[in-house]
Amino acid sequence: MKPYHHGGYCSFCVNDPKQRMIAVASAKDRFVHRLLYDHLVELYDKTFLYDVWSCRKEKGLKGAIERSQTFLRKHRF
Repeated sequence: MKPYHHGGYCSFCVNDPKQRMIAVASAKDRFVHRLLYDHLVELYDKTFLYDVWSCRKEKGLKGAIERSQTFLRKHRF
């Protein structure tokens, strides 16, 4: 079995509406990224606080905003 070595990135510019440089890994490297992500999420997701919303299943920006609004309504300044 050969050891895995991450390859380079392919870079290109997009203009929508401002110019940005995008770097993309190869399909093989993206597959490895996904395997690592799935494995690490399984190990660590249960250790995160409930109110950690970024990049978590069933959570996201909309949920974070709604939760924040609930707290703001309960605890008026």
